[in-house]
Amino acid sequence: MFICGLITCALVEKFKVFGYGAKLPENVRQILVDFDREERKTRTNQDVAKLWIQGAIAVWLIVALAMHLAAVGLIGLSVIILATAFTGVIEEHSMGKAFEEALPFTALLAVFFAIVAVIIDQVCLSQSSMPCCILRIKVLS
Repeated sequence: MFICGLITCALVEKFKVFGYGAKLPENVRQILVDFDREERKTRTNQDVAKLWIQGAIAVWLIVALAMHLAAVGLIGLSVIILATAFTGVIEEHSMGKAFEEALPFTALLAVFFAIVAVIIDQVCLSQSSMPCCILRIKVLS
């Protein structure tokens, strides 16, 4: 699956399908280069260390999800704990802002899972045996 995904990405970029593979305008590139140059000038060793830590946490997230090392919620919680602990965030108010921004998405997920649970219950209750229930759920999805 991974190899097919990489091949698909390469082909989409190569043949410029769906708007991918477009060339970045030179003036936009120059703005990005200038911004990067200014950021590098003002970046401290502590900022560089934070970036390395965030990169390591991103690798942990990808490996843990890909290898199914734990439940998704536990992996997410470990990412939050590691990111806050190693980047120096110690105030609750500064952490709370990130959670506030994620609330609409979380509410949407909760509603979605509630609807799916009701559908599954309706399908399973209408069948007399569990294998039929599982079969019908696979057919519906």
